[in-house]
Amino acid sequence: MNTEGLYHRIIVNPNKRMGRRAFIECAVLGAAAPIFACSSKPPPFRHHLIDYSTTGRLGIEAARRGGADAVITPLGTQTDKALVVAFKSQARRHGLEPGFWIEVGRDQEAANSHLEWLHTPQHTDWLAQFPGWSGANAAVFPWLPLNNKAVFEYQLAKVASIASMLEPGDSIYLNNVQNPPAGCGCGNLQCRSWDNSPGEKIAPSPYEHRDVFFTSLFLDALKAKIPSINFTPIICPECEQGVSMGSVANPDAQTRYCNSINCADPCGGFYYPGLVRALGGLDRVGLLCTYKALRRDIPIYGGSAAWVASNIGRYGEHGSVTKLIPVIQGWDVSEEEIKAQIDSVSNNRVRGYILSLLPLDNSFWPVAAK
Repeated sequence: MNTEGLYHRIIVNPNKRMGRRAFIECAVLGAAAPIFACSSKPPPFRHHLIDYSTTGRLGIEAARRGGADAVITPLGTQTDKALVVAFKSQARRHGLEPGFWIEVGRDQEAANSHLEWLHTPQHTDWLAQFPGWSGANAAVFPWLPLNNKAVFEYQLAKVASIASMLEPGDSIYLNNVQNPPAGCGCGNLQCRSWDNSPGEKIAPSPYEHRDVFFTSLFLDALKAKIPSINFTPIICPECEQGVSMGSVANPDAQTRYCNSINCADPCGGFYYPGLVRALGGLDRVGLLCTYKALRRDIPIYGGSAAWVASNIGRYGEHGSVTKLIPVIQGWDVSEEEIKAQIDSVSNNRVRGYILSLLPLDNSFWPVAAK
């Protein structure tokens, strides 16, 4: 049996029907180190995001063999502290620094309990993706707008509660600390700035052109509440209306991801650059570069994973890439595509990368707004 690359394929695309015993039996056959460990100029910061609750020590061993210097696992409100302790012990036993990942904006548990918090877009173009939907005043489920004061306070308490399981000096990466996708109602996964959310706001809405950003206020509040933890926000790039991505001008005029809506100002032209500048004082900032998950694996950007480099370049127009940590895609991709992504980040002077072997879900669907 040829086991070349087998370990990597199991970790990246585990068969949901495969039991724990079968998973282990396949993994211990002993695969060669995956191809993504062979980038010619690997950055010093090489983290792998796995789900330790599923993979156990096998995921950690795969990260070490894949060239990682640290490994990250998600935490949630139901996570047991024993898992945290075991994960940290296993990571350090294998010479890797442990880190933790918390989903903020996409929170199905809280969304189920608080339908009144859900974002209700201004436009209805996004509903064309759901031909079976027939209701009115649809809300984007299961996404919670962080600029809503009640959501802001809930997520602040949630993160603080989860962080109480950790120790001083531990690192938490906070994903989705903007507003929901399809923000204005266009349907674009990267429309994250527009704010038509219900309830009292933490910061002025983007179209008021104020230099106050609820994302940075959230980080400030967490740091004040738990100064001993290192928090890193993971932001999503804004839509590509009216901007240039490398040599491609106004890409979303070609993708049509924004449908009939053209809101380059304030989203891409004002709010996103302002947010990047507002986070500039942080030691590091994460940037979603999961090009296939964000539907940017299309020819207009160039070769394989070319959009990753363009996305980093766009960020670099407004902030320091030497502080930047791109989050690249390690699921539903080939080993060659992973290497292409790593080469893209390695050639752009970034601080490092997070290779997410854990699928990061950006999906959404309509429910009746409350």
